[in-house]
Amino acid sequence: MLWDFFTEWDHRIFFFINGNHTACLDQIMWWLSNRNTWIPLYALMLFQLYRRHSLRPFMWSLLFLCIMLLMTDTLVSYGIKPAVMRLRPSHVPEWREMVHLVLDPNGQPYRGGMYGFFSSHASNHAGLVIFFMMIMRPLKSWVIWAFAIWLFLIGYSRIYLGVHYPADILVGLIWGAGVGAILGRVYQVWILRQIKIV
Repeated sequence: MLWDFFTEWDHRIFFFINGNHTACLDQIMWWLSNRNTWIPLYALMLFQLYRRHSLRPFMWSLLFLCIMLLMTDTLVSYGIKPAVMRLRPSHVPEWREMVHLVLDPNGQPYRGGMYGFFSSHASNHAGLVIFFMMIMRPLKSWVIWAFAIWLFLIGYSRIYLGVHYPADILVGLIWGAGVGAILGRVYQVWILRQIKIV
């Protein structure tokens, strides 16, 4: 009963977000959801890590980021999603005429992979944000708010595009934040304290 209630609201929120679309929003949400859009921001974050911690800890941070991506992206995409086998909204046969899909650059409806639980977009970015915040603190409050808005927009765009339910995003954020927090703490204890940064 509780599961049915949860699923019903998961679907309702999905259709509310996905159903409120415009041609302009289609382009904005596609842009927000595209990882290539954020390459300059990723580069800026890496530069700030290097500037704050110098070369040796920076190289360690790259290793930790690679480990994080294995946990938040590779494990999710090739382990959890195929194991759970929850169809993305864009792949539910009976919803074919109900879900609004955005055209990709090739002019084809963007559907994503077959399975969507849970969102690796949300997981990756939550892990990155939490890890960065932990090893770069203290951060100004506006930076923290900017990160929160960034995560919200990425999650919202995935629902808008019809490839994730809200629950996919929520679980992805929780998983990514957990991985980022654990790795951030390990980095603090093993790396930064050795060189007396924290």
